[in-house]
Amino acid sequence: MFHSIRWRIAVPYIMLILMAMLVLGVYLSRFIQQTYQTGLESQLATEARMLGETLQEHLQSGMVNSSLLDGEARRWKQTLEARVTLIALDGLVIGESDEDRSQMNNHADRPEVIQALQSGQGSSVRFSHTVGYDMLYTAVAYPSQESPRVVIRLAMPLTRVQANVNHLRTILLSATLVVGLLAVLLAAWISG
Repeated sequence: MFHSIRWRIAVPYIMLILMAMLVLGVYLSRFIQQTYQTGLESQLATEARMLGETLQEHLQSGMVNSSLLDGEARRWKQTLEARVTLIALDGLVIGESDEDRSQMNNHADRPEVIQALQSGQGSSVRFSHTVGYDMLYTAVAYPSQESPRVVIRLAMPLTRVQANVNHLRTILLSATLVVGLLAVLLAAWISG
């Protein structure tokens, strides 16, 4: 049956369409993930700047009240649905929403903090040993890159991004299967 001229024409046509759909699906999946992550970075940076404006009085005073900043970080964590970390220019954590800041390492070597101090904003994705999954960290120098007083960092788990990308991958796979089936039928009809 598959040795007939009809199938010798149809099978390469079907394979070509399926390969094209597979390549397109992989490309779109990566593109969507990158676009979604870039949008999330931008959102977190905007929220960090707004948080800085809200905490301006506490952050620009000469005396830093870390207990007060911890409370504010915890309060804003609920609103922003993101981990909030306030970092002094020397890397010392002066406010934290999730952990005991006195037990935390100096943050001067964190990529997003270095970028924020150099260019005003920075982001990085890395595995968090505290929570056990990848996190997106976005930091901004406040009030400005030229004269920062503090770095405000927001972090969000990438599980949300991955869940949305997986949903889109399922849609792409379903579309690929439907198009593949139509390709088989069309190839069989045309080769006939």
